[in-house]
Amino acid sequence: MDNNFFIGILNGGKSRRMGFPKSMVLYNNIPLIEHIYNTATLVSKNVVILGEGEIPDNLKKVKCIKDKNLNLGPLSAIVSSFEYKKTDWIYWATDMPFVTKDVLLELIDLKKESPLGVIPYRKDIKKYESYFGYYSKELLQKMISLISCDVYSVQRILEILQIKGNSYFFDKYKNLLKDLDTIEDLKCVV
Repeated sequence: MDNNFFIGILNGGKSRRMGFPKSMVLYNNIPLIEHIYNTATLVSKNVVILGEGEIPDNLKKVKCIKDKNLNLGPLSAIVSSFEYKKTDWIYWATDMPFVTKDVLLELIDLKKESPLGVIPYRKDIKKYESYFGYYSKELLQKMISLISCDVYSVQRILEILQIKGNSYFFDKYKNLLKDLDTIEDLKCVV
């Protein structure tokens, strides 16, 4: 088990499209966030929950880092997590339950080829899948230094830094990197 990084489960969204907290949607008879937490702990003992979304009672003892009140969406979680521990981070959105231990291990292994991190990239729409990726300490420092009133999205910052996203990883696992908008999305993995 590698412990030179932290895994941060992003759990701060309002879940407007779903209509209730995505973290509490049942998947394999447990809440999504619990499923993701259980999978993450197969790879690292350093797993924390980022944000103030609802969590089940049995995860109440897990370290939870509240977002700085920066009004930056997921960037707030990134800033808060990096202030908590200045190290490499894997960020994993609570609405991406299809990722497996093997996918996590491959993401970590790809870090050898990409010193700044491994962020899946969708060539078809020229966008990063930034809410499941490995971010090095150096990349996070650069990202945080760019945040301003004009630059406040993860996508934009990665573009400015000219980060080469990993399209191979995205193409290989695109069915597993789907985020959920509805309950029906839980049934759509091929």
